[in-house]
Amino acid sequence: MRSTFAAPLAVALLLALLAVLVGCDAPYIKPYADEFRNQYGWNEERTLSSGWIPSRSISPDPAYCYRTLASADCYAEAEPAREKPRLIGGTGPAPE
Repeated sequence: MRSTFAAPLAVALLLALLAVLVGCDAPYIKPYADEFRNQYGWNEERTLSSGWIPSRSISPDPAYCYRTLASADCYAEAEPAREKPRLIGGTGPAPE
């Protein structure tokens, strides 16, 4: 005849083993965890496609980069027109 606490002990050991395996980064567990996370977990694409959080675009701050002897120098405002030939790129409205 079995002991009365053998079944609960087995269940407790199984739950402890599952807790250890879920938290571990073992190579034989990771593919299944990643697959589960990709299939059922929330990510940015799934959150935005659900429609309850509107997407928004964040425009970058203006920056204008000019060629120098060393590395490029970038400024928040465009330099005067005489510096236009040194302009190598940037974001924001085109300098005049």
